[in-house]
Amino acid sequence: MDPSTPISIAGWVLPEGETVKVVPASKRRCGAVDEEWPCLRPPRHQNLGWKWEEVYEWCKETFAIVDEDGTTLAMWASKKRVNCREGLFNRLDYVEVHPQWRGTDSPL
Repeated sequence: MDPSTPISIAGWVLPEGETVKVVPASKRRCGAVDEEWPCLRPPRHQNLGWKWEEVYEWCKETFAIVDEDGTTLAMWASKKRVNCREGLFNRLDYVEVHPQWRGTDSPL
């Protein structure tokens, strides 16, 4: 799905000096995550059976945090928007940090 929420974050610098940014996730990016991440997830990982290509199809919007090389560091998706006093926001329905960064001191 093409996200309808405008993401206008140019990026931000992590304490290590690397710049990361938010991008709309494509079906292709989701497929690449599905190929790489499952074998890296711990056996009891809550998201062990997730397929990001399927999540992409189910959700209104899917986003990725990527590094300067375009490597996917985290993914999240929203099935619906919620109306709050401050405006309309995406509900966080699915989120996953790259398995190599789980349980680390990384700012991710």
